[in-house]
Amino acid sequence: MRSLSWSPWPTAAAAALTLVVGRCVARWQHGNRRRGKAAGHAVLFHGRPFTVDRRADRPMGFGPGACWLALRTVDSEAVVRALALTHVTASNWASGLALARHNLGAVFVTPPVDGWTLVVGSLPYPGGTVQTDDATRLLRRLSAQFESVQYFAAQADIHWQAWARLDHGHRVRAFSSIGAGHHPIWDHGSATLEEQALAMNGQAVALPCHMGCQVLALARAWSVDPRQLCAQVAKRSTGFVGLLPSG
Repeated sequence: MRSLSWSPWPTAAAAALTLVVGRCVARWQHGNRRRGKAAGHAVLFHGRPFTVDRRADRPMGFGPGACWLALRTVDSEAVVRALALTHVTASNWASGLALARHNLGAVFVTPPVDGWTLVVGSLPYPGGTVQTDDATRLLRRLSAQFESVQYFAAQADIHWQAWARLDHGHRVRAFSSIGAGHHPIWDHGSATLEEQALAMNGQAVALPCHMGCQVLALARAWSVDPRQLCAQVAKRSTGFVGLLPSG
């Protein structure tokens, strides 16, 4: 009977398999570390920590309660530069909109949507005088760089509404009122055809919920309805978050 002898091949094969598995595990761990770094980026806004997720995601809409700009451009980075943002970092939609809602002085610059870039968050407010009208100063500066610049706001708790539009550096329309009595802040230019179609003459917009719906409807007529972003863009993308300069 032939005697059984030990062969080195099974041990060698096992060692090779162990090496391959080890390399795969190392690559998987390295990939996880890289994904983790991309997913959770810690930033400070006015001393408060916030984790920004930089993984691309699908667009998310927003609506009443927000204050936002619509700029006629597909160059989001140009918008970041024009706003002179500081503490800028890439952000997906979920993190960007969450940060904008936290009112930490930050804004979210969206990726392009149907030829427009939106900016939502802590934007300057309209003022009744030249000295206090930070919003108009910002709009005039931006309108020198972009074909069309629009401003929208609708906050039911304080009965505040605002919309403005500047095309090719020229102010077409600016209207804003606040309080249950609709105290006027802005009223420049004639009501546009879109406003007339929506019966938006300020005094007629009496109910806060109606007010918000009308402002959003005007945004749709002029540029982009922020409630419908998820329906307008299917691909995953990222934008930017940052702080507007003070003063």
